[in-house]
Amino acid sequence: MLQRFSAHTRRVLASLLLAALPQTACGYMHDLASIHRHRQALEAFESGRPDEIDKTSGPLQAARDRLREARARAWAHVAAGQDPDGYDMDDARALSAATRTVDVAAGWDHTPATGHATLADLPRSEWWYLFTPPSAWRHGPLAIDRDRLPGYYAAMMDAFDHIAVTAKPGAPAFGLTSYADLHRLATTGVFDGDRKRAVAPGFAHSPTQHRVATLHDLGALHVDHMAQALAELKAEGIAGWNAQIQRDTNTDALPAWLVGVIGPIEDINPNNKPVKLLFQRGQREHAEESLVAHSAYEPHEAERWVSQWLADFAAESQQASRIAPAVYLDVLAVRPVQDDFLMELLPNARATDELSAMVRPVAKLLRRMHVSHVSGDGVDAVDTSVVLNYLLVSNGLPPAVIDDPSIFCGREPLDVLAAEIVKGQQRFQVLVRQLVARAPAGRDAAPTPGRDAAPLLGRDAVPPASRDAALSAAAMSR
Repeated sequence: MLQRFSAHTRRVLASLLLAALPQTACGYMHDLASIHRHRQALEAFESGRPDEIDKTSGPLQAARDRLREARARAWAHVAAGQDPDGYDMDDARALSAATRTVDVAAGWDHTPATGHATLADLPRSEWWYLFTPPSAWRHGPLAIDRDRLPGYYAAMMDAFDHIAVTAKPGAPAFGLTSYADLHRLATTGVFDGDRKRAVAPGFAHSPTQHRVATLHDLGALHVDHMAQALAELKAEGIAGWNAQIQRDTNTDALPAWLVGVIGPIEDINPNNKPVKLLFQRGQREHAEESLVAHSAYEPHEAERWVSQWLADFAAESQQASRIAPAVYLDVLAVRPVQDDFLMELLPNARATDELSAMVRPVAKLLRRMHVSHVSGDGVDAVDTSVVLNYLLVSNGLPPAVIDDPSIFCGREPLDVLAAEIVKGQQRFQVLVRQLVARAPAGRDAAPTPGRDAAPLLGRDAVPPASRDAALSAAAMSR
């Protein structure tokens, strides 16, 4: 079923397209051919005729660029602690829609080597798979804009543009400024849809909390994994738990099994760590039980922690075993892989020790960032998609598609996280192979595979990568 753009989004883009019409000094439009092209652009955009995109990309790009200028002005106010001036959530959605519509025209220009694809092999029309959780793929590239974070698609595309240009072997060390720049790019123009407010850039400077694990389903939780992960976090100086603080904060008794998990990591003074762990039970009957992480940073404290962790990451990366990118891809390509992304890629098997060892420092850094919530923007996907893939690509490695980004919240040990990154790189190879197989014949230089691909993502199938379906996925409804 085709989704439609909201009436307000159509009005915003219509006004921008009309504003881009050529005029004389007196304000009269004089170029009938140009007028006709602008009218074609708006009609193609509203009616969902994707075959007209190439003919009308100029006016659509002009509309997108005008929204970008408005976003930049508004976020200068946001960065100064003010409300965005003259730019709202509907404008943010309109920018993402216009950006997506222009991006659809980017197609395959070569055939990636099977099992050896990198970010450079993926056309920008397909980048959205890297910053959208696989569980949301069936809802299209603008699902997160529509449901939670207006402006998300446009901002994330800016961040991945930055990755494509700057994340190369031999690039400067990834430091505090680099980290802050990625967060700024990935959140500029983004609104928190639930709170109806702009997402502000910068590091955390007010108390935050987030869930480490939901405790009601012990089978899915992997208690032994969580025990190991919490022990690692305490040893790293990231998180601690204290029985007296727990009693002062929450009078509910801990479940007996949790005492056995969290008791061994009791910390005399968890206040000298960025995160305090607390058990919480909801107020209602049969309420959910959770282990949550609390942070309360003093001014500039979050920046100091990030600087320390990035220095640790640089040192650990130097000490980690190194594999040439070409060899890494060879090893990755020979691993057995299933075509259903939402099944285990490697049943009853761990990723190879060589690959896991190389990405282990990345896994450690991401877990630290995710558990501590040092960024004030609250957009978790920045760490688990943008920062993750920047670090991989800058080392000449393929990007990763993480099935469940919440595993970095603190409930899984480093061995599991490193293996998941490698599995995510395998998911990327399967994704590229299946997208290539579904690319329409004769469009651009789209290759034809030697065999039929299995249904993309199995039960959470994405619409075929045709122009018509891609534009339909870009259409928004409210």
